[in-house]
Parts: sequence; C-alpha cells; structure tokens
Amino acid sequence: MEALKQWLIPYIISNLVFGLCIPAAIKKPMWARLFLAGFFLWAAYFNATTAINQPSIYLDYARLNALPWYRNFINGYFSQHINCFCMHHCRGATFNWSRLDVK
Repeated sequence: MEALKQWLIPYIISNLVFGLCIPAAIKKPMWARLFLAGFFLWAAYFNATTAINQPSIYLDYARLNALPWYRNFINGYFSQHINCFCMHHCRGATFNWSRLDVK
C-alpha cells in the first residue's frame, strides 16, 4: 500500500500527459510525433545513464509488481543482466524514432 501512495501522483500525471497526446495527434499530428520522439529519446538517455551508473535502482520495481512470476524474474535473471536488458531497450527506443515519416 505504501508503494501505491508513493507512485499514485506520478502515475496520474503521466497518464494525463499522454492522454492529451491523443487529441494532439488528431489536431496537430506533427507536434504529437515530435513530442513523443523527444520524450522517448530523453527516456532512452535517462535509462541508459541509470543502467550504467546505478543499475540496482531497477530492482526496486520488483516490490511494486503484483505478479509473483515477474517479481521472481526481476530479482533473478534480470538482476544479473540489468545493463544488457536496459541498453537493448534504449537502443530500440533511439532507433525507432527515425521512422516517424516526417514530411
């Protein structure tokens, strides 16, 4: 319950911001694409630097997870290969933004 109290406000804010991307994508698709591309590039940079400098932070997400098998995965195999997983994810996030079909 403590984790819910800690993460509820950021969860609501993030859902509101990205919920606003839907009408933005309808009205101004280019601006929505640029916003999402910039956000995912920032997230890739943030995750890469966190994985390099403080990889143990990712293990905190295990206590927030309700699925026991996923919690076991985070505390088991993932905990031994944090950099590999995070860097692979960051590489995918940085390469996919180039497919925006900007005209």
